[in-house]
Parts: sequence; C-alpha cells; structure tokens
Amino acid sequence: EQPGAVWLNGDGNDNEQFLRKVAEEVERQKTLPVFVLYNIPNRDCGSHSSGGAREVVLYKSWVDRIANSLQSIEAVFVIEPDALAQLNCLPENERKERIELIRFATERLGNLPNFHIYIDAGHPFWIKPEEMAKRLTEAGVSSASGFALNVSNFVATEEVIRYGNYLGFLTGGSRYVIDTSRNGNGHHEDFEWCNPSGRALGELPRVVRGERFLDAFLWIKYPGESDGECNGGPSAGAWWTEYALNLFKESKFFGQHQ
Repeated sequence: EQPGAVWLNGDGNDNEQFLRKVAEEVERQKTLPVFVLYNIPNRDCGSHSSGGAREVVLYKSWVDRIANSLQSIEAVFVIEPDALAQLNCLPENERKERIELIRFATERLGNLPNFHIYIDAGHPFWIKPEEMAKRLTEAGVSSASGFALNVSNFVATEEVIRYGNYLGFLTGGSRYVIDTSRNGNGHHEDFEWCNPSGRALGELPRVVRGERFLDAFLWIKYPGESDGECNGGPSAGAWWTEYALNLFKESKFFGQHQ
C-alpha cells in the first residue's frame, strides 16, 4: 500500500517502451513517481551490486533516453546511490569522471522544469559532512533540488536529520529527502549494511512540513529486496519474503495490523 521508487539500472527495465508505459500510468493516476538512476560506471566498486554502464558515452545516452521518455510528466529523481560516497575506491582520473557524470545527469534532468533532482549523499556515518558538501558542490547540487540520504541504509531518522540539516547549511541551503524504508530500529550495532538482522520499517513515505531543509520521507529501497548474498540473503535486488516480514514484525506498525 506504500509507494516505492522505480530503479533504473541499465539492466533492461529502462527501455523506451517501459518508460512510456510508466509515464502513461503516472498521467492516468495523477501521481508523483520517484525514479532512481543506478547505472554509473564501476557501480558499487565491484561489490554486491556491481555493474553499470561500460562507457561514459553510453551512460550519457542512457540519461538522455530517460529524460526524453519521461519529459511529459512530473517526477522525482534520486541520482546514483553510493556513487559520491564511494569515490575513494576509484583512481583519481575516474573520480573526476564520476563527478562529471553525476553533474551531467543532474543538469540534463534538472533542465526540465517538472523534474526534481536529489543527488545521493550517503549517510551520517560514512563521509564527514564537510567532505560530502565539497563533493555535492562539485557534482552540481546547486542545479538540483537537493540531495538524498540513507538510501538502502538503516540510520535512524533523527540522526539523519541532524546530518542533513548541517549538510544543507554547508551547501548553501540545499534541501534533502530521507530513505526511511528500513530504519525504524536504527542502524545495526556493528554497522552491518548487508541484510542486517533486527531492522524495521521506518516512517511511511510522505512530504514533510516544518523541518529546516527536509522535503520528504521516501521508501527508496524496496523493503524486502535483498542487499546481496550475505547473511542468508539471495542476490542483490531479489525479493526475500522472510526479511520483508521481519521488517514489518519489528516495526511500530505490527501491533496496529494484527
């Protein structure tokens, strides 16, 4: 019953036919969809979600195709989860290339007035805010609606808000959204990020009013999709019913729906 994001990852779910179908459905239902661009070259630094476009030119043409296919609708885009936070795994020339590609995607999509762009900025326990602010600035956050935090992670909302407000201040007032899909119990005590036990659904997706720089809580990661073949999980992105049920049973919503 809760809205989730549509992940576009270069693996066949982002062809023009699919995107046109999504656009038609959005116009029919009068909804505001959330898309995630997840196809940066050297994605996930070769870990569980490795992949991405093979070449710079292919990535740019892919972004162009998405922009052209969806330009008739209003939509939210989250740009490349983990890409800025993982810069340190790349050699210097590829770091510059990655920042340029994120800037390209941000500006290409941001040039369309009905698109709202949020560049992924990791989570509070990953990159110090001063360094992340520098990376966001280089990646073109001033051309975006802002940045996204906690995508596919588990950090408690209150901690993310503190980090996000400071990061917003450091980037000249940039706004942000938070992935609350699995952060109802906060992060694992050992900071395990791959299918950690004892996690819970977080705040339901909604627009947030009254917070300094915060725009919305979103379920960007689908609760129940595996982080990878770790802690008994299937491959990254595969549905895992047992984990989904545990997220629900651990959450504040369980008692309300028994």
